[in-house]
Amino acid sequence: MQWVAAALIAFAVFNGIMFFIYHPVNEITRSGGSSPGLKVYPDYGLYGLEGYAIRTVDSRGYVNPDLPLAHEPYLVVGASHAEGFHAANGRRYSDILNERFGYTDSLKFYNISHSEFFLPDIVKRLSAMKEEFPDAKGLIIDIDSTAADSRQLEDAMDQLGFDETADSYEALYSALSAEKKAAYRIKALTPAIREMSLQYQTFMKSRSGIDLNILRQEEDRQESSQEKQERLEAYRASMGETLEFMASTWPDTIIVLHPGAVIDEDGSLSIAKEDTDEIFEELCLEYGISIIDMTERFERAYEEDHTVPFGFMNTTMGSGHMNDAAHRMIADAVYEMLDDRGDGI
Repeated sequence: MQWVAAALIAFAVFNGIMFFIYHPVNEITRSGGSSPGLKVYPDYGLYGLEGYAIRTVDSRGYVNPDLPLAHEPYLVVGASHAEGFHAANGRRYSDILNERFGYTDSLKFYNISHSEFFLPDIVKRLSAMKEEFPDAKGLIIDIDSTAADSRQLEDAMDQLGFDETADSYEALYSALSAEKKAAYRIKALTPAIREMSLQYQTFMKSRSGIDLNILRQEEDRQESSQEKQERLEAYRASMGETLEFMASTWPDTIIVLHPGAVIDEDGSLSIAKEDTDEIFEELCLEYGISIIDMTERFERAYEEDHTVPFGFMNTTMGSGHMNDAAHRMIADAVYEMLDDRGDGI
């Protein structure tokens, strides 16, 4: 029995330590709405395995300060880079933009990002965003690549909606059983189990070669020129339809492209590029969608003072999520674009 007691004590100590290192927020999944799920309120999250930040959940179930929305807000939507769990407190670019434009008691830039919320998934919920946030002025869509599967883009035209009685935070939480609510509380009290689960998932991803910021590599089988031409033609058609729909649904849309960047063996910085980049930019211009490509800013920052946009002091620089420097550079770029417009923000 002594080893059982020792194991329990060791787990209790480990669990206590994890409250200060890794304490992720809980989530309620949903079928409709602007994102695939909402976080449990009034939960908080602490993320110290990659960077270090404490995140609060607002009463709507999104990761923001619990403040009212400003008049005609911009919705910031993207995957985990934009969600920004790992950037320091107040250092996500949505937070910086609120500060720079003087919004301290309300949120002009409202972050509805979600882990693994990539462009086809975002497109599928464009109508839902309009229904959930009818007073929103526009979108800031965060992507790390212009590449996209044409079939997924076509499927995304089958739009999801938003039903206040089923997809709002109040409706989702009210519908939870007492057992499910208790399970969320237990999860909140046992971050050690969540951390061990994360380590297992990370291990499985490492075996498959998945990385949040890996420069895309050529497939083992080389694509023929004919296959490439057909793929790019299909991409142009499906992405053109996608951006045309986006522009008609959300006329004021800004797309922020922050491609992956890694440090090479010779110390230089390599920025990921896609053969779809040029087509994507042409289509954005055709449909009046503003695009901010962070490539030049990332390269210039590295050349001037070796600032790397990905990675943290407690991880490997040039890998993982965007760091505080990247968020600051994106905030600079978006601020300059909106300020140049002079449209009353």
